Amino acid sequence: MISALLTPHLATLHNLPANLDVAVLPNLLQRLGVGLSWSIGCAGLSVTLCSDQVYPTRVYDELVGRMRASILLLGALLARCGEASMPIPVEMRSGCAASASTLRACVQWVLRWTWLGA
Repeated sequence: MISALLTPHLATLHNLPANLDVAVLPNLLQRLGVGLSWSIGCAGLSVTLCSDQVYPTRVYDELVGRMRASILLLGALLARCGEASMPIPVEMRSGCAASASTLRACVQWVLRWTWLGA
């Protein structure tokens, strides 16, 4: 679903799993300005996303804190909008060394690509 932020065109995803990320991520995407249309058919649960208008500053702490995968939004928002701002997910604030190193690696990757002009 996050990859739909990379294009202003419609993107349809089929056979989505029924898990927490699929339940929370649509709310986060809608607050960023993404339109969603759900359907159930022979391909299972499907969603069509329209990301023609994205507002990168509308990321809310209560939704980011509910899903660790929300850190993936950072790259998509930077690529699409050239800017991104989001709180650190709760799991990464807990002091866990593995989470801290993962976040550090993400930030270093983003800075490297920004420096290269990508």
